[in-house]
Amino acid sequence: MLPTIRMDNLSIRLDQIRVVSMEKRIHTVVGTLGSETMAAVDEALKLSLGIS
Repeated sequence: MLPTIRMDNLSIRLDQIRVVSMEKRIHTVVGTLGSETMAAVDEALKLSLGIS
């Protein structure tokens, strides 16, 4: 039997925990942007946040 973590009405089997690469997940779901488009997005974000 695999170890289990128990916390106030919550039980998690350690074999249920998995590590997910956020970058890979985003690319899989959304896709990728070209370098020019990404540069424009970066610039827009900097302007909207007031970062020079």
